[in-house]
Amino acid sequence: MYVQQKFRQMLRFGVVVVALAFGLSSPPSIAETSAEVSGVLEASVRDRLPADAAFKVRPAASSPLAQAMAAAFEDALRDAGYQVAPDGEYTLVFQLTGDIPQTAKRPDLELVGEGGSQNMEDVELKMRWRLQRDGNGASDKARLLLTTVNDAEGLVVWEARTTVRAADADGLMIVDVLAPGIVEQLGEQVLGKALP
Repeated sequence: MYVQQKFRQMLRFGVVVVALAFGLSSPPSIAETSAEVSGVLEASVRDRLPADAAFKVRPAASSPLAQAMAAAFEDALRDAGYQVAPDGEYTLVFQLTGDIPQTAKRPDLELVGEGGSQNMEDVELKMRWRLQRDGNGASDKARLLLTTVNDAEGLVVWEARTTVRAADADGLMIVDVLAPGIVEQLGEQVLGKALP
């Protein structure tokens, strides 16, 4: 009985700590973060893209983050009226280069409860959240988002270079904000268009 009371007290304490942590460190809103991301698009076209072009999206890297960025490009293509299919005639390939801001840290909040009734084993609760960065030492280095569209034979049909300015945004946020503007210009010659 005593062990159960202690466990309940620890669990209540953990819930209070989690509630306080979320109350004190709310993540920045999408509008705030997208205001920090901007880019300048330069693109050259070698061949016209049909309006009903079907695309497959392929990141230059194969990390889970790159796959998430690919999904953002796929969403932007669908929103613009293009088809997205694994066997699409055109392949959109992208790569985000440059330094990742060194201030992007993810502190952990770890709650551990031990003991309980006879039917329970050790209980381990873990929660992660992202703290807002205070801007000290934040990187505003220019990064590049390189995008190419290849036809079925692998020939480059369209290529773009977006110079990105993003104080603290990670790669996924950069692609979320800029992909719609890049997709809007697919197949067009572009000189110095500001994005988003």
